[in-house]
Amino acid sequence: MGRQRMRTGNGNEGMVLILVLIFLLATITLGVTLMRSTIIGTKITGNERVHNQDFYLAESAGELIIPQFDSIMSGSTWTEDTRVDVSDRMPAGSIVDGADIGMTLRRTGTPPTGSGSSAAKTMAFYYRVDSSLNNHSLELGLWKAFPKPGT
Repeated sequence: MGRQRMRTGNGNEGMVLILVLIFLLATITLGVTLMRSTIIGTKITGNERVHNQDFYLAESAGELIIPQFDSIMSGSTWTEDTRVDVSDRMPAGSIVDGADIGMTLRRTGTPPTGSGSSAAKTMAFYYRVDSSLNNHSLELGLWKAFPKPGT
């Protein structure tokens, strides 16, 4: 007796394997794309955090000078538009130690209206405080009113 072979396919042998391989390739491509996107997003977030931290450190350096404003003013000779370096006033060992801080007398004049100071009896000095730390710079403006001489 002869052997008969039974035919089990319909001519599509291997089609399932090809479909599985295409699906696997699409899944791997999607996974790699999502990983790269996540890595880039993480780097952007990290850079933004460093930028914000450096900005706030520069701001803190300028703000730390304000309580010392009166002693700085009385200890220096002020000429308009001449920067006076006050970096040595930073607390030693603080996180803003090493900041470059300066004050500049911008102009003199009358106090702003509504400030509670009489323009006839007082004179205002307008200053700019600039601070730089880790490649970030910040400028703060402030003014101080004093009695006019002879009043």
